[in-house]
Amino acid sequence: MHDVWCMLFEASALFAELDFAAQLRLGGVSREARALYRITWARMWRARRDVLCFPEFPRILFAAVNGGAEAHVHALLQKLDESHAKMLCRTLGGRSVLHIAVHKQVHMRLRTRVTRSGYQTTPELELVRRLLDAGGPNLACVKIRDSRNSRQDRSNALHIAAQGRCVLTARMLLGVGGAPLLMQRNSDEESCLHVGAENGSLQVLKTLIDAGGGPLVLRRDSCGNTALHLAAVFGKLLLAECLLDVGGTELLFMANDVGETCLFLAAKFGHVPVVKRLAAAGGRELAFQTRFCGSSCLHVSVQEKDLDVALALLNVGGRELVLLPQADGTSCMHLAALTGRVSMATLLLGFGGRELLMQRKDSGASCLDVAAQKGHLDVVLMLAQSGGRELIMMSDWHGRTCLWLAAKNGHLEVVRTLIGAGGRELLMATTNNGRTCLWASAVQGHSKTVDILLTAGGRELLALTNVAGPPLAAACVHAGQDGVVTLLTQAEASLPSLPP
Repeated sequence: MHDVWCMLFEASALFAELDFAAQLRLGGVSREARALYRITWARMWRARRDVLCFPEFPRILFAAVNGGAEAHVHALLQKLDESHAKMLCRTLGGRSVLHIAVHKQVHMRLRTRVTRSGYQTTPELELVRRLLDAGGPNLACVKIRDSRNSRQDRSNALHIAAQGRCVLTARMLLGVGGAPLLMQRNSDEESCLHVGAENGSLQVLKTLIDAGGGPLVLRRDSCGNTALHLAAVFGKLLLAECLLDVGGTELLFMANDVGETCLFLAAKFGHVPVVKRLAAAGGRELAFQTRFCGSSCLHVSVQEKDLDVALALLNVGGRELVLLPQADGTSCMHLAALTGRVSMATLLLGFGGRELLMQRKDSGASCLDVAAQKGHLDVVLMLAQSGGRELIMMSDWHGRTCLWLAAKNGHLEVVRTLIGAGGRELLMATTNNGRTCLWASAVQGHSKTVDILLTAGGRELLALTNVAGPPLAAACVHAGQDGVVTLLTQAEASLPSLPP
């Protein structure tokens, strides 16, 4: 008899002690393990020993549930009475038998059939029903304990059903667990409504709301996000509309812990239909709501290079929205210049005009400065043509011009373009401490850029560069730019002398 129990324990360990989610992803346990379990079960049952007296009963039950032995599970449940029902609430690896049964239904992706009475005719759902009948509300409200996975830690079976879009399972769980089950949260403070909104099942969401989950619409998770925030992140338009019908204006204007609204998140992740729906519901007031750093939904759409989202927002906010800067003075045109999209810059210019072009950051940098620094030639050409000489000759509060920044970063074609547009005045401009664009390029080792600047500025530019400090050749030697030193030596010998 002892050998029989040992064999059964070993077989159950094959099912119960492994990670259940990994088993399901790999297609379940092996055929040999199933055969061993069934053989040992038959031998135990013929021995006519009361299985409830065996201390490893919970492990045997876990093994039967996880191994898909529904007949064995039903036989075990028939032996349970009220005094033994608490055994079902025990956990193994942080999960109860109900968690495993619902997980099987989710991960196996079974095709379900619904009868006229509304119950699925799959063995998995029947297994869940039998477990709930035996364990009652106490079993339904048992939470997962998994410190390695914060999303699953403290989740209940309803979270799992909502994640797997199992509508009828959710209804069955709510019928047993009721409001206490519905109001439970996981370790990320997410309710089942958050999980349902994230995974995109409208039927599950409506089931949860109809069961009394209306107040959960305004609940926040650990990051301050509501279910509408998550629906906006994942682009679930129908779910967002359903949540708006329940939460109304209060829900629409709620921001998370960093000040992001649902419209901001929808714009950030590029969901145009959701952006249009939320913008239509919230209007200009919602479009002008910013993060704590001052970024609006238009700023983030420009930063993400999403032309369609930007156009949808501009149609709501218009000129005032496009002229709204961030907390550090960064405008939408600065961000378009940073990303290098000419089409985005052209769209913004059509709404903001010259006033947008002349906006500066707190550092004094213009949008042309940003484009020149990043080397976006097409944007530089468009901005220089639209802003004219006034924009080209702008410098930041340190005196650095767009040509100075382009030369420092070695953007050859941008340097050629700006020399042609700004002429000798731009070429001879110096910073507040007297540094020229030639000095900026030389100490960074950009030999080709230095050659272009020397050709355009001649000995006059070289002399101006040497006025503010030590000779340029000495500065390049100190910076370790030997190739530029050779180029400067050759230039000093070949360039014509300045007139007395």
